Parts: sequence; C-alpha cells; structure tokens
Amino acid sequence: MSDGGTTWAAPASQYAAPARAVDLSGLPPAYIATAEFDPLRDEEITYTSRLLQAGVSVELHQWPGTFHGSEGVLSAEVSQRQVAEFTATLRRALVSEMVAADQAGHPSRHKPPDEITTGRTSRHDS
Repeated sequence: MSDGGTTWAAPASQYAAPARAVDLSGLPPAYIATAEFDPLRDEEITYTSRLLQAGVSVELHQWPGTFHGSEGVLSAEVSQRQVAEFTATLRRALVSEMVAADQAGHPSRHKPPDEITTGRTSRHDS
C-alpha cells in the first residue's frame, strides 16, 4: 500500500488482531481488562460484546480511574490489584487446562511444577 510516496504495511490479519475476524465462534474463553481512560476501551468493549454474541465465555473487568498501561505503575495500589487479578486469572486457566488434560488421559502434556524445575516427578504411577 502506498500514500504519496509513503509505503504502509498491510493491515494485520485476524490472527494478529482477533477483533478483525468476521466469525468469533469457537474461540476459547477470554479475559478482557479495560482501563477507564484508554483510547482502546470502547473497541475492547465492542469486541467483548461480539465474543458474547458468538457464544464465547468472557470475563470483562473495567478498571475505574486507570489509563492504558497503568498496571505498569507498580507503586499504585490499583496496579497491584490489577497484576494480582491478571496472575490469578492466568493461574486458573492453566490449572483448568492441566486438569482437563489429566482427565483426558494426557498427563504427560503438562508437568507438575516440581517436575519442571527438578526433573523429578512427585507422582508414583504404578
């Protein structure tokens, strides 16, 4: 693409920017956090609505009084709560995935934390 001598890259595909996808059905559950003073806030909320309409499970958290990237201000109490929530959400998702793999009979897909760090397994399968 060109504009008066300036060459622009092609727009990102739906795989790089999922909100550009026409069909959002079949996507995995999503956690979306928005900042009150974020130029992307309305776009994120619209994307959340589209996911819900497509039958995707979504958790949306709107952080009042925050701005885009404010979770990086680690001295702020609200930032500490954001980071704690992000971490807890990720932990729940990973544990859920590990449990599902175990129940499906694929325990080797995911190693328990002690096995990852030490190379030893805490389970004794007989």
